[in-house]
This record gives sequence, structure tokens and C-alpha cells, in this order.
Amino acid sequence: MADTYSLFDYIITSQENDKIPISLEVANVSELLKTMIAGDGAEIDGDSSSSSSDEDEDELPLPNVTTVVLKRVVCFMTKHAKTPLPEITGPLQSKDLSEVVPKWADNFVDVDPAMVFELFDAASYMGIPPLIDLLAAKVACQIKGHSKDLDFHIPKRTEKEKEIARKNPWLSDWPLA
Repeated sequence: MADTYSLFDYIITSQENDKIPISLEVANVSELLKTMIAGDGAEIDGDSSSSSSDEDEDELPLPNVTTVVLKRVVCFMTKHAKTPLPEITGPLQSKDLSEVVPKWADNFVDVDPAMVFELFDAASYMGIPPLIDLLAAKVACQIKGHSKDLDFHIPKRTEKEKEIARKNPWLSDWPLA
């Protein structure tokens, strides 16, 4: 590996081809990275001595994750590599996330809704259940108690859609409004 990354075991590459160095311990937080590393022949239990020294084999491409999002995900993974996030149990008793999760986790997900969605997408892709749970709790807290304000308007079907529904009984669960 290049000298800049010599203290790290792997380099993950974002959608924009930016490189982020990570240790094996941090990589093991992600099921996807664990699988990719296992495919390289490295030991998953923390012994990285058997991993290849070839730079290309130490790079783990993540083409579905942007650099901005990947940096935040790596921050989460680094924080919880040694100390896992406490389990979030439901149903949530409060709509204040700070009462449900540690302060660091609450601050971590204090981002705009678009970033929450992108983090959710990345956590799902990379297989990081604690981050998925944290983000789900964030969304749940945001909508808790707002059911009256939410608009779930279902548009009426056109005549053509109604005819299709009548001809296809398996669509019977769909409203014929």
C-alpha cells in the first residue's frame, strides 16, 4: 500500500473513486465488507497478516455510495467497531430520539432528511444493521404523533385502470375507487 495508508488494512473506494482507509476491525462492522474481505482470503477474526499486500486487492470498491455519505458511515463504523451501539427496542416510548439512544448517536443522525435517506441506503447496501436501526428510530421519532398531519391521499383510478382491475381478480386487494 502507499505510505499514506500504511497504518490501515484496507482502502474503501467511493462512487467518485475517492479512497478512505479503514482497519480490518472497522471493516468488520459491515457485512458487505466482511464478505469482500473473506473473498480476498483475509481472516475475519482480526488477523490481517494473511491478507495480500497487493494494493489492488486491499481496495474495496463501493460504487453505490458517495464520498460524503461513505465518510459519515465510516465515522459510525469507527465509533462502534469496539463498542456496539446499544440495541434500540420498540415501540419507541418517546418522540425525542435523545431519550432513546446515546447522545453521540442522536447527534450523528441530526441531519437533513435527504442525508437520512442516503445513509439508510448506504447502511442497507453495506449491511450495517445497527445504523439501519438508528436511522429507523430517527424516522420513527420524526413521525410519532403526527399521523393526523400526514396526507396519504390515494388518487382515484382512471376508467382504464378500473377495467384492468376488473379483468384481473388478483388485483382485488387494490381499491377500485
